[in-house]
Amino acid sequence: MNAVPSPRDRQRQIGVFELERLRRTDSLADPAVRARALCGEIAAVANVDRVSYLVTTTPNPQLVATSTTVALDARSREVVRLQSIAARVREQGAAVTSPAFDIDPQSRRPECLELFAMPIHGRDHHHRDRDSHEDNVQNDAIRNDVTQDKHEDASDSNPSAVHAVIVMQRFMPQAVPLAEAITPIQPQIDAAAKVVLASWLSTSHRSERVTSRWWRRLSTGQRFAGLAIAAVIVGVLLSVPVPFRLAVEGRIEPATSRGVFAPASGTLVTLPVSDGELVQAGDPLAEINSPEIQLQYERLAGELASAETELATLRLNQSGTGRTANGRSGNDVSRGESSPAESRSRSARQMVLRSRIDSLREQATLIGDVKRSLAIESPVNGRVMMRDDQSDLLGQNVMQSQWLMQIVDPSGGYHAVLDLPDESFGYFSAATQTGEPVTATLRLRSSPDVEFLAELMSVANTVHWTERGEPVVGVTMRVTESMSSENMPAETMPADLHVGATVVGVVHAGNRAVGFVLFRPLIEWVRSYGW
Repeated sequence: MNAVPSPRDRQRQIGVFELERLRRTDSLADPAVRARALCGEIAAVANVDRVSYLVTTTPNPQLVATSTTVALDARSREVVRLQSIAARVREQGAAVTSPAFDIDPQSRRPECLELFAMPIHGRDHHHRDRDSHEDNVQNDAIRNDVTQDKHEDASDSNPSAVHAVIVMQRFMPQAVPLAEAITPIQPQIDAAAKVVLASWLSTSHRSERVTSRWWRRLSTGQRFAGLAIAAVIVGVLLSVPVPFRLAVEGRIEPATSRGVFAPASGTLVTLPVSDGELVQAGDPLAEINSPEIQLQYERLAGELASAETELATLRLNQSGTGRTANGRSGNDVSRGESSPAESRSRSARQMVLRSRIDSLREQATLIGDVKRSLAIESPVNGRVMMRDDQSDLLGQNVMQSQWLMQIVDPSGGYHAVLDLPDESFGYFSAATQTGEPVTATLRLRSSPDVEFLAELMSVANTVHWTERGEPVVGVTMRVTESMSSENMPAETMPADLHVGATVVGVVHAGNRAVGFVLFRPLIEWVRSYGW
């Protein structure tokens, strides 16, 4: 019949389980955190007051973690003592126990009651034939890290080299000796410590040590050569000029175009043209029917006819009265058939009618022009540009001065209206003051295989905000030449070019040092804080 396990045995079984769990988990944690967790587990299982984990792959052992505190001052006497214990274990290649380091040389008093310093070998020389594939991978990582100095070269050739040391200390007396408490779980501690060690050496801690050892191994001439190369690189970055470009985005606009607007309110009865159609000057574009204009025209025509008829009647009566007066005697005139007062009245009435007739004729001419303008004709030769929804206006009422379409003259060239970021305007302004023409290389989003070369025309005096909330300055540039993808001049502009088509590209803002061009965001960030 099996004996009932004692509480101490149960505690050791729990401790073995915890150490196995620590070996399998926390693989993504920081190596120092894993080492501190391992120290805490060992302290709880073995019932010790402090456990310290030291790495001995460097000439001076490095304290990684302890179970009592997160960090210890490397200059403290206790850390120096732990480093001397680890160095002794590394030299002997075996564990060190009390009383080897239990007496303080200065005070001659015990530093701790019990001490057990356990070595962690790069390869378990007692069980090399039974190592698993996982342990081989871990030990290879350990051996690859220890190759830079004489001590490390020697340990790399020795399969039992000590790469880490776990120091356990008791400051209070216990019933079970420390060595006896550690013996049952020593294999588990060794396995978990190797996992932590491999993690420590495979992270940045290893790379930093390798870099420092590499620099220390260089000769004085090699160091000077490295510094000279670095100085040359810095000099190149600060002095060699390269083209400096400012990224821009905008739209393309025709240099010559005429807008077509509704001359009066009315109904759009005909729209014989479509978007993109080529027209000649005088070709019909649209026709508007306006009852109001027609009514005004008819009213003026009626008033003008009435006034002209009245004026003709007055002139006829006046001429008949004069002939009668000349053929009669003085007695007939004295009877009042045609007195001087009546003659003056008729003359005044004629003057009023003539003045009114002139006014009505002018009004009729104006309203006639408006009536004729309702039949809209193309003002110039060009291409019709209209929105897709403009064709829906056919049969609908339009307002006076409403935009109907645009007639673009392709032979008149194009302008690029660009949005220059406000943060880049200082560089752009400096480029304009050099006396050299400021140019840009642009591409259409709809035809990215064609490049446009543009030259500065004007710069806006104000800053406006884009739809994305970015402050920009408007810059207008004249498109001087279009280049194909083979950098050959293109004979014509793209056929699908529309008014307002989006363009992207760069503005050439002179030359700057290559270091400034490469690290411009960092330099501007530093400048933003006034440094």
